[in-house]
Amino acid sequence: MSYPSNVSNKTLVIGGGVHAAIFAASWVRAGGDKPVVAEKTSRTGGVFSRLMPFAMNSANLSSLDSAGTGPSRMPRRSAADDLNYLPNSAYQVSTIAKGEYPSSQEMADIVRSTLQEYSDVYVNCDLTLESNGESIYRADTGEYLGSPARVIWAAGLYMPSNSSYDGSPSVVTAESFLSPREGDTGRFMDRQYAGRKIAVVGNGDTAATIIEYLLGQGLSKPTTMADDIDWYGGSVMPMTKKSWAMTYHARYITIARHMPERKVYGVINPIPERGRISPAGTTSYVNGRTYDLVIDATGFRALTPSFDYSYDFNSNATARVIARRTYDNSLYLIGAAAGISGDNVYNSKFAAARLAIYQLAPITAEFATQLYRQYNG
Repeated sequence: MSYPSNVSNKTLVIGGGVHAAIFAASWVRAGGDKPVVAEKTSRTGGVFSRLMPFAMNSANLSSLDSAGTGPSRMPRRSAADDLNYLPNSAYQVSTIAKGEYPSSQEMADIVRSTLQEYSDVYVNCDLTLESNGESIYRADTGEYLGSPARVIWAAGLYMPSNSSYDGSPSVVTAESFLSPREGDTGRFMDRQYAGRKIAVVGNGDTAATIIEYLLGQGLSKPTTMADDIDWYGGSVMPMTKKSWAMTYHARYITIARHMPERKVYGVINPIPERGRISPAGTTSYVNGRTYDLVIDATGFRALTPSFDYSYDFNSNATARVIARRTYDNSLYLIGAAAGISGDNVYNSKFAAARLAIYQLAPITAEFATQLYRQYNG
C-alpha cells in the first residue's frame, strides 16, 4: 500500500479512472498544482483496467457526429472531435491504437499516463473521509492525513457483484462475467456456450459487449460461441438487422448480422421486454422462460459518499449542472458518480450512453477549469 504523508491544503481526488485523469489534466492546465489521486485498488484505469479487453470507438472514424447518426462512422475534424478524447491530456488513445478499434486496455494505459503526468498517484490507497471530507484518515491504520483544500469524488461506477445470485450458478452479473478472473468462483471458466440457452438482460453498451463476446466477435473469445441468445432490451430494443443498423452506433454494428431479418431467425432473439430474473439453481428464469445461463447486464451503479452532496455546481456559461457539491464546498462529485446526464452533447438513443466518455468528459474538464478560476481569480 502507498499513502501520501499529508494531504492538508491539497486537492485530493478519490478514484483513479477516466474522470480523475480528466480532472487532473484540466486542473493543471488551468494553472493548479498537481492534485493527489487516491486509487483504492492496485491499478489505475478505472473500469478499463478491471474487465477483459473490449473494443473502444473507432480511432480514425470516431467524430462526435458519429454518435448521433446511428451506424455512420465519420472522420474526425480535429483531435478533440473524437469519441475517445480525454480533454487537456497530452495522451490520447488514437495515437497508440494498434487497430481501428482501440482496446480498453489501451485506454487504461492512456488514463495511467495522464494521471502520472498531471497528478501524484497513490494506489492501494484506501482512505476514510469524515466531516464532508474535511478530515482524511488511512483506512487501515486510522492515521490522520490532514485536511485537504477540497476533495474531488471521482470514484465512478461499479457493476454489482454476484453475491445476490449466490446459490444460483446459472445467473451471473456483468462484472463477474466480464472479469478476467472469471468471477470469484471460477464457475464459468470453461467459457463454452454452444448448445446452451442464454439470456442477456440489459440494453446498454455493457450488454452489447457481452453479446459481442458470446458471438466470438470481441477482442477476447470464448472456447465455443453461443448459438441461442434471448436479449431482453426493453422497449428500445431493435428487433431486426435493419433497425439495429439504424439505431445503434457503429462500434457494435457487426452484431446486426446475428439479428433476425423478416422471417429468417438469427442467433439473437431480441425481446422488447424488461427482463425479470428469477434465480433457480442450475437453470433459472427470465420472465418465466427457462435458461441455462442468465447474464444480468442491467447497468452500473454509482459509488457515492455518505455526505449530503445534493447541491448543484453550475456552469457559468450555460447554467447546466457540471458537478455536485456539499453545502460547504469541501467535497465535489464529478463524472458519472455525480448523476449528471450527458445528453447536453447528443440525445443518446440508449440511456447507458449518457455515461460515455464523449458525453461526460467535456463536463468534467469544464468543471475543473471553472473551479480553479473560482478559487484563483
